[in-house]
Amino acid sequence: MRRRSVVGIHALGCRHEEDVRRALLDADLHAVLAEIATKQESVTVRLNSTVVGVDPELPSVTLASGEVVKGDLVIGADGLKSIVRNIVIGHPECPIATGDSAYRAVISTVFIAKDLELMAFFRASDTNGWLSGTQHVVAYEVRAKKELNLVLVHQDDESVESWTAVSDAKKMMLEFSGFEPRVQKIIAQIKTPLTWRLVDRNPLETWVQPRGRVTLLGDACHPILPHRALGTVMAIEDAAALGNILSHLSSQDQLPVFLKTYQSIRHRLASAAQAISRMSKQLLQIPPAPHDAAMRVMKGEDAIKHVEKDLDGGFAPLRTYAVVNDTPGADEQKEIESLLCDVDEAVDKWWAEEGERIVGGTGSKGA
Repeated sequence: MRRRSVVGIHALGCRHEEDVRRALLDADLHAVLAEIATKQESVTVRLNSTVVGVDPELPSVTLASGEVVKGDLVIGADGLKSIVRNIVIGHPECPIATGDSAYRAVISTVFIAKDLELMAFFRASDTNGWLSGTQHVVAYEVRAKKELNLVLVHQDDESVESWTAVSDAKKMMLEFSGFEPRVQKIIAQIKTPLTWRLVDRNPLETWVQPRGRVTLLGDACHPILPHRALGTVMAIEDAAALGNILSHLSSQDQLPVFLKTYQSIRHRLASAAQAISRMSKQLLQIPPAPHDAAMRVMKGEDAIKHVEKDLDGGFAPLRTYAVVNDTPGADEQKEIESLLCDVDEAVDKWWAEEGERIVGGTGSKGA
């Protein structure tokens, strides 16, 4: 694969690189990456191998079967409910309730082709959202417009933090019965919605266990609310940065320094993504009013205070990275600029300015 290329565009039917966001579902990207990994002779993928313990000294992981698997480095990419995270920070971490849940579904778009109103609607924009105070609906086309991905956010009703919990379609329809007719047509196609409790977590102080043989990646170290669709992006960039850094490794003794470098390159940006997604939740739930006007009124410090008021002391990166501006489009541009980072360039810059000197010039760039 060419460096910095996007994986799987043409195989998934996407016509242009700018269409990647609406063409790739996480499941599709996961399948593409899994296929690539299993074709590598140096990679062993083990299924049904639940990790129940981690020893940061060896390091090693213990499986539910009792088997102990040893290695040079343990990378915890085990998601929201990470076991490895508890080892890194030294204690269990409690999520912060947001008060929200979401129904999720992926449905066929065949019904749209049979409805002239919906055909015209999605022809004008294939990504659409509806806001109504504590509820909002997002619908966008995926898989070469053959399917529609739907997320319906509402007040939490004792759902669970899960990607696979099933809810009741009639209950969902009742909760969103106040939305306009086009929404009713769309969500009526959902037969078995999944339900997902949205919880938040503050940035970790460290992603690296003190021994320097265990680290974290993706949602395990910076779980991100879904309102800006940044979770997968941040995880991919984590992996790219860590892989590039480790390609310079020539001795296991260098691991602690290299892992700290990985954290220093990624922590600020991942924390910013968490802050922006947290702020977006609040902006999406402004009480019914002309939404763009409400955003212009609630700007700068007012926006920050609005986000922080329910968060017991606030969220430090918010003040640096997530400020709403009253110039049309400027707030979004500021968000984009704060998150732009070519991880290869960042790592190459570190290696040229510090890395090679730190390791005494003994590291060699991997193939």
